[in-house]
Formats: sequence, C-alpha cells, structure tokens
Amino acid sequence: MQDIEPTALTLQRPADHRDFACEVAVSEAFDPDSGMEHPPPVKCVGIWDTGATGSVITKGIIDHLGLGPVDRVQVNTANGVRESDVYLVNILLPSNVGFQGLRVTEADIGEADVLIGMDIICLGDFAITHTVEGGLVMSYRTPPDFGHVTDFVKQINSRRPMERSRNERRRSGKTAKRRRKRKSH
Repeated sequence: MQDIEPTALTLQRPADHRDFACEVAVSEAFDPDSGMEHPPPVKCVGIWDTGATGSVITKGIIDHLGLGPVDRVQVNTANGVRESDVYLVNILLPSNVGFQGLRVTEADIGEADVLIGMDIICLGDFAITHTVEGGLVMSYRTPPDFGHVTDFVKQINSRRPMERSRNERRRSGKTAKRRRKRKSH
C-alpha cells in the first residue's frame, strides 16, 4: 500500500468570529493524475460547517462551471427537508489540501459559495483550539493520523495523578509540621 503524503491547513480567527472561512477552488470533477488538462477552477469563499453532513455549492458556482446534475436527493436543512440536485466536483482548499470526485448538493449559502461539510471534515483530523491571546485556531490534516488521537478526557485524567500526589505531599508536610508543633508545646 502506497503512503499518501499528508497535507494540512490552519486558520486563525479572533474569538468574536464564530466561523472559519477560507479561499476554495472548485472545478468540475476530474482525475488530476490522468494527464489530461485540468478544467479551470473558480476561486470562491468556503465556510467550514460541522453541522452540514455533506458539502454544498451555490447555483452561481454551478452556472459558472457549467455543471450538470448527476443525481437528485432529499436533503435536511435548517429550513426543513427539500429536494436538491447533486453535482460532481473537485475542491481545493488552502495549502493544496484537495479532494476529487465529491458529490455536493446545491443551496443558497448566504455570504459563502461553498459549505465544507462533514463529508470532507471526516476525511481527516480536525481540531479547534484557543490561543493565549483569546483567538481561535482551526487545524485540519488529511489523511488522518491514525497513530495520534486527540482525547481531552484522557489528557486531563493523565494529569490528575501528578496533581493528587503533589497535593498529598503538601498535606502530609503540613500534618508533620502540626505534630512537631504539638510536641514542642
């Protein structure tokens, strides 16, 4: 089995920004290794959305690329269930993090052109953390690093035995001081 070279990206935002947006390139689906000429991509804004099970593009992107639907499915949205056409695309994120042959649906997304959903997020490792200054950092890598699991519960619990033993040493030191004081009186 051939190892796939990992790619990753990191986005930073002030703490008062509740979304992570980045430049995205979308093209009709193609195999980059085929040797054929790559279809021209359209650059646009993508928003990472852990609440979206699948990725979504706007009608504007579909029209610009001249895409035709390959299927029709029911999608659950914040506004209820509706029918949507399905399109095949390639998506390129910053730092050359790319995906080919993705099935995406069409929707009006507001200020963005692409919703990067859990179909893409689950193809890698994804974390949101905080900076000392109070900002937010989102980091993503693909393929996943199966040898490393981020588990905050395990991390906290692994620190507790050290804290307990430190506290026990402090308590036992105070107890010994009290005993010495009682003997000296």
